[in-house]
Amino acid sequence: RPMDSGPIRKGWWMNFTGPGAPSGRYGIHELPEWPNGKKEGTAHLGTPVSGGCIRLGPDVASAIYRWADIGTTVVVR
Repeated sequence: RPMDSGPIRKGWWMNFTGPGAPSGRYGIHELPEWPNGKKEGTAHLGTPVSGGCIRLGPDVASAIYRWADIGTTVVVR
């Protein structure tokens, strides 16, 4: 399910919460898509370029979204 943050679309959005992660602020999602339809490049995967989200390629984001039930525990290291 996409989540729009202003003009930026983030496909396969999965919110995560916990200590220091208020609800709705951080997520695991597909690479962002800009208003002109351009997707952020895969060169940014594995590089700290966001405000705390975990960015995934489209196929991986879709697979994890379909796999993880609401309430699934996620550990970020």
